[in-house]
Amino acid sequence: MKSRRDEWQNIVEKAELPAEWKEMLKEVFSRLSERNEKVWDKIEETVLREEQNSRSAWHERWHLATVLVPEEKTRDAGSFHRVIDRWEEENDEEDVLGEALPMDIEGIYFLNCPYAEVDSLCVHAQDNTYPYEGHTSVQGKDVSFHYRLVPYRRFITREEELFHMAEIYGIMVPILFSPYARRAVKIQLSEEDRALAEQLQGAGTEPYCFEENHLADKILSDEVLLWNIAREQLPPPCHSVEEENHSFVAPYGERNVYRYVFSGVKDREFICPAQTELSYLISADKDTEKEQITLLTKRKLSEDCTSMRLIGDVDRLERYGMEAWSNMVFFNIDRHTVIEGGNVFSKERLRTQGDLNRVLCALQMPAQGLSCKLNAVCPAREKDIKPICRYKDDFAYGASAVHREQQLYKRNRHLPYVYLSFSGDAKFLNDYANFVLSFLEKRYPDFQWVGVQ
Repeated sequence: MKSRRDEWQNIVEKAELPAEWKEMLKEVFSRLSERNEKVWDKIEETVLREEQNSRSAWHERWHLATVLVPEEKTRDAGSFHRVIDRWEEENDEEDVLGEALPMDIEGIYFLNCPYAEVDSLCVHAQDNTYPYEGHTSVQGKDVSFHYRLVPYRRFITREEELFHMAEIYGIMVPILFSPYARRAVKIQLSEEDRALAEQLQGAGTEPYCFEENHLADKILSDEVLLWNIAREQLPPPCHSVEEENHSFVAPYGERNVYRYVFSGVKDREFICPAQTELSYLISADKDTEKEQITLLTKRKLSEDCTSMRLIGDVDRLERYGMEAWSNMVFFNIDRHTVIEGGNVFSKERLRTQGDLNRVLCALQMPAQGLSCKLNAVCPAREKDIKPICRYKDDFAYGASAVHREQQLYKRNRHLPYVYLSFSGDAKFLNDYANFVLSFLEKRYPDFQWVGVQ
């Protein structure tokens, strides 16, 4: 079989040209053919590698769990790590209500009640009330003060990194189910009791009189939120694509494109730029064979990149959760769905009721006693149906991406309404409904999803 080089040589030989021209053209076409063969070999290698990587099906191995455990038990937590590291909590400069930092008392608490009660127990930025009364001793005298519970958003901020990571690498399964992240609160003193703030740091829970304030059975102290993710900051090893020895044509005119190659990447490890530099990202390619992740960016990165690695298989995590803290462990997807059902979320659209039922079946959580099923499909909103309360925007799962999708579709056409019925443990039923609905809104935005109890 003749090569392209031989074909060029024959064409030049048959041409009516001077001998010196033929020799020159033969040399030129010989070099061009050699270069083209190298380029095609490189393209073939890249395509085959990408095909192999796509078979890795990252979404099918996205097994993620969150768990709330007592502080003294964190060393026994196996594959689980703190969502917010201890040093981050100690150096937390987040001003939850836009007021003076000294008024925030150290320590994170968790509300142990249905989500619907959270709002009634917490106070938000627009309010100036301090409904709870505490007592402490100052120079031997009993002194009363007022305080409030305020939402703590650092866990949600950390989740945003995870959702961006999942979107970059094309994860198609539900990303995360973390009810207690939406129950995290801090204690904050009133302005008039500012002088007591320093004294109350590290004083424990006794001064806050939880029993007298009817909080004893609704608030958890000395608890830590964990997940099976090892998080790490990595400096970007960078060089411009233009410095490579092979040809690379960037689709951005004369703008430089930068390549960042991370070596020694673990099996379920994912890397992306810092939150402030995500807009620079062009693509992220994970090569399992070479154990590399390559980031292409429009600008040179100046901040450390973030690595997140999922630890532990779903069997081990579920077994551990059932044996240790049972109802405190929440999985992104049920084990039987992962093992037996395959990835039912790979369909781009739900075209039949059977498609919808398969997706809803995959979203069941029997271990937590939570389930959902199709109630009705309607062309317009039903006026007499009271929907399940949704999370506030700043507590929703992947809210920004969902809103973008919804706005795009609503601009173009009127979307039909799909009503889902939710049932199960009352404490976490609202959380489960929000988890399911947020995922469906993101994955299948050609419907308006509504939950009912």
